[in-house]
Amino acid sequence: MRKLFVICFTVFLLSLVTGCSLPIGDGLLTISSEGVDFIKSENNEQELAEGDEDGAMPADTQTGANDETDDDAELDDVANDSQSAEMNDSDRESNEQEGSNTNNSNCEKQDHSRVLQQIGNDFYIPDCAVITSQTFSEKEVSVYFDLPDAYWEDIADDYRDKLPRDGFNDSSNFEKQKSVIYFKQYGEDSNSSHITIQQDDKGEEDEEDYQQSVYIHAVIKK
Repeated sequence: MRKLFVICFTVFLLSLVTGCSLPIGDGLLTISSEGVDFIKSENNEQELAEGDEDGAMPADTQTGANDETDDDAELDDVANDSQSAEMNDSDRESNEQEGSNTNNSNCEKQDHSRVLQQIGNDFYIPDCAVITSQTFSEKEVSVYFDLPDAYWEDIADDYRDKLPRDGFNDSSNFEKQKSVIYFKQYGEDSNSSHITIQQDDKGEEDEEDYQQSVYIHAVIKK
């Protein structure tokens, strides 16, 4: 009778603990209808993680902030690149204007008053042009100029804009870096005048004694 009681009590206890898990040492003792199993700690942690339906991975609170920081950095880079490009374009335009401006303040302004008296004050002569030779007669005025730190195409463009349209004719030789422009200074009924513009650099471009200049010869028919 006593043995039967012990057996019944044991069965009763087993029915209570069936489906339970008891931690023992570094492992886990599980009791189920299939028997008793002992699971090591690594397997135990994995099963607990898989069985925990309420568990959640910790949120990466820094991800959103980092993404926003990266986006701001990219926008700053784009803005800086755009600003740099605009500054480079502005510097390039400024350099081009300085290169084509023959009336800059870096040269000594020349006195062309006598020539202008003979031709007329409406005739264009670059301020920096140095007179090397001049001849006056009843029929024409012939003047030679040297223009330092200039480029022949820029000077030719200046004269195309400023010379009279009467009898205007323009020819250029790019191989010789030369332009010859024909015009009538005193109107359609006057004789044809002309001006020759040619690059006349001195020395080699990479040498210290190199001098960039333009040769100008104006023949004004009266």
